[in-house]
Amino acid sequence: MRPTITIVALLTLCAAAVVLTSCRNPGGGCSCRENGYCCDDCEPGEDPDCVGGDGDGDVDGAAAGDADGDADGDADGDSDGDGDGDGDGDSDGDADGDAEDTVDRCADGEDNDLDGDTDCDDLECARFCSCEGDTESSEETCTDGCSNDGDAYVDCDDYDCDCAVVCDGPGCGTTCEDGSEDTEAACSDGCSNDGDVYIDCVDFDCDGTAACGATPCAEGSEDTEAACSDGCSNDGDVYIDCVDFDCDGTEACGATPCTEGSEDTEAACSDGCSNDGDVYIDCVDFDCDGTAACGGSCESGTEDTEAACSDGCSNDGDAYVDCDDSDCECTAACGGTGCGTLCSDTCTWPGDGECDDGGPGSDYSYCTLGTDCTDCGPR
Repeated sequence: MRPTITIVALLTLCAAAVVLTSCRNPGGGCSCRENGYCCDDCEPGEDPDCVGGDGDGDVDGAAAGDADGDADGDADGDSDGDGDGDGDGDSDGDADGDAEDTVDRCADGEDNDLDGDTDCDDLECARFCSCEGDTESSEETCTDGCSNDGDAYVDCDDYDCDCAVVCDGPGCGTTCEDGSEDTEAACSDGCSNDGDVYIDCVDFDCDGTAACGATPCAEGSEDTEAACSDGCSNDGDVYIDCVDFDCDGTEACGATPCTEGSEDTEAACSDGCSNDGDVYIDCVDFDCDGTAACGGSCESGTEDTEAACSDGCSNDGDAYVDCDDSDCECTAACGGTGCGTLCSDTCTWPGDGECDDGGPGSDYSYCTLGTDCTDCGPR
């Protein structure tokens, strides 16, 4: 039996060779290919040499089941074997290649997106081909419509342009100083000096600056009507106008108007004002030390004796102390002749016919007022 099988196999191979040879026709019509294989489905008369076939309904001589003729053994038309069915070699399934949208693809000499235009001839490459430089961090590169650094972000959309003035930055190369955002310099430097997200006049801390439209603030104390109503912190602390305790005594902040004068009476030392214009109010002012309001040793009573009119107190509780009080006009301490009736003859020269007590109509001032009563009369 072995010789018989061998002879039959040899005869079959020879027959196949004859068929293949007869199909090697360059003008093979619909079915003869350059590799010489013939299809089974030729219409009569189209190719007289395309005969025989292998009966599988695809390319003659191809493996059974390879109906697309791409020689990869499947029927998906995917001649590149990557499984996406488009045969373009990039496995993205779009049948048109890769997008032409990066610096590298716009300079590789390839038509990556298969639209017929290569590199800078492709409009998609315009932003890379017309741009100069390799950084995106200057006024020029942040306004040229290009992605100069080759990323996907152009001009102000690129974080690298945050420094540019055109992108609301301080200017590329400008160094911001850290600190408060409440001075003329800090409110006009294009920076957020205090580290929040608000820059210059957008930051409420700049509201009081001339750079942001406010009236320039005068530097000084914060305790006058003007300083307590100008919208400024004149003394440089963080408290403005009536929020500053220094303004508590001002009419602008609801206090009773202050009387200007000395700060040494009961009234002046308890009115919440600095009457003498210094920075010390009421009992904080040493001038008030002698007043009862500030714990002084003043005796309450009338203000019409030599003692009461020279003790630095307002003994009767009004706003007038000693000689400023009209009640003291009669006292010798305040230039008067003495208060009440004074009549004694304790003078060295009583009854000599000459008034020696220094009072009104006296001849001499050798004695104390009221001590030469015989010669001067009651005082």
